[in-house]
Amino acid sequence: MNKIELSGQDDQLDFFQLPDFLAPRAFVVILMTAQLLVMLFSLFVYGMNFDWVGFASMTIYVQWQAISSACLLALMRNTINRLSNKMFTIVSSYLILLLVALLVALLAQWVFNFKQNNTIDWEIIWRNYFISAIIAGVALRYLFVQQQLIHQEKAAVVASLASLQARIKPHFLFNTMNSIASLIGFAPDKAEKMVEDFSTLLRESLKDERLETTIEKEWGLCERYLSIEQLRLGERLSWQVDFSALDTSLPIPSLSLQPIIENAIYHGIQPALEQGYILVKGEYQAGEIIISIENSQFETAQSHRANKGNKMAISNIRHRIHQLYGPSALLELKDLGDSFRTVLRYQPKNLIFDID
Repeated sequence: MNKIELSGQDDQLDFFQLPDFLAPRAFVVILMTAQLLVMLFSLFVYGMNFDWVGFASMTIYVQWQAISSACLLALMRNTINRLSNKMFTIVSSYLILLLVALLVALLAQWVFNFKQNNTIDWEIIWRNYFISAIIAGVALRYLFVQQQLIHQEKAAVVASLASLQARIKPHFLFNTMNSIASLIGFAPDKAEKMVEDFSTLLRESLKDERLETTIEKEWGLCERYLSIEQLRLGERLSWQVDFSALDTSLPIPSLSLQPIIENAIYHGIQPALEQGYILVKGEYQAGEIIISIENSQFETAQSHRANKGNKMAISNIRHRIHQLYGPSALLELKDLGDSFRTVLRYQPKNLIFDID
């Protein structure tokens, strides 16, 4: 699991990891960048009298060096990234690039010069070496700055998500306490049982500060909340869940299903005198997680939703899934007349954000 630590500017120099230069996308970028440098340098050297032979020789030289550097850094990536001080990572990477530059320069002289006239042009070697040193330094500096920007953006996202999650917890806890208070006067035995369930629920909700959890754990929290509300509402509340078409080990934002369940009870079940239901179904289609929560809705419930609707929780969840999974993540609300359906759609990512 990857952790993102909220750090200040003083810690930024200690954050640098070599990427996988042999990954298809990164490797293509390296080759294209190397060729672009060849084209620019050729135009600078030859001008309008373009020398195709010189251009071809320069292409072979630069691509040799680019490919050799990428391969050597990729082979030593794990070792370098384990260095305790990340400044050592940058310095070690730079020294490797300098070594490759010198070896390629010597090899090129041996192939193109020494085999023909038994001489080595050291001026060309050192010129190419210093040019390579400058380019390597600029490239590493670019990678370092890019990683700092990504690090800062992720830290900002984590801070924003933590703030949104902090807002929803008191709302959830206060509503549960209100449910307990409503039973104390006429059903103290049920209130006592609800306090026991609430202590378990509180412990579970507070012990894990991750911004993401698994669907299994999130639904476990919902079941504890439903058990508490069952004591208060009795037979008026029933629910069914079907996750047979969904891998419940997949990620989901913490405290995302529970507020939806809470809204379903508050707007759909509680205002009605008849027995109500909540249906939960999960699916996984084309890389997308789809979770629908449908609750019964009677005329009194519709009026309650229109007059007392609290959209804070829904708006909160919508902001969180957009920040975690991008603009393609959706939270859809559908009024079906006799029932109300909330559908959560998102594509999970590999990274799970943590709060330290």
